Amino acid sequence: MAEAKLFELTVNINSDGKIITQCNYIERKTLTTALDTWKKDYPNTHVIGAVVEYLKKVSYTIEEDVAKLCRS
Repeated sequence: MAEAKLFELTVNINSDGKIITQCNYIERKTLTTALDTWKKDYPNTHVIGAVVEYLKKVSYTIEEDVAKLCRS
């Protein structure tokens, strides 16, 4: 397996001057299936899945906080 993007959070500004946040991540089921296909006995499959789930939750908080800042 080469590299695979697991999680990405981007923050941009559009032409109207508005802050745009976007979160992209691999679904846990897709990730675990891919890792099991790559190497069935890979010991960290569920740990990596948990890390992505954690980052997803953190990104929701970031997006909410950015939205609040932009309203103030």
